[in-house]
Amino acid sequence: MKNPVYRIAVDDFIKKVSLEELIHELIAHKFKRVWYIEGGSKRILVNFFVHTSKKILDDGVQVVKRLISEVIFTEVEDYEKIIIYDHIKGILSYTSDENEVTHYTTELTFLVLKGVDTVLEKVSEAIIKKITADKSK
Repeated sequence: MKNPVYRIAVDDFIKKVSLEELIHELIAHKFKRVWYIEGGSKRILVNFFVHTSKKILDDGVQVVKRLISEVIFTEVEDYEKIIIYDHIKGILSYTSDENEVTHYTTELTFLVLKGVDTVLEKVSEAIIKKITADKSK
């Protein structure tokens, strides 16, 4: 079998939100993690959906298409490992201090993942393009 061909596209829906809005979206979709990416001079927390479809062509080449949609992001100062949100008290903490996690029943914890792959690179490029376009308006 031949090597697969990958195609990645990012939907036009890219929205900048506050950290609290990002957390509310994570809660609504029952996500427990968010991605940290760097693009240019920007440090960003981002969440998105990836829709994947696969097809094998007549010549035996497998084509894998990935559509990245509903990209929401917020800018941050630096990388931290954990977001802690007490939804009753309305207290939000972005930290690397694991001692801040107290495990109250009203407290939600989200992991901040840091890594690089082609999907994250495409998301980063699309966000930077959107930020640049918004500033030039």
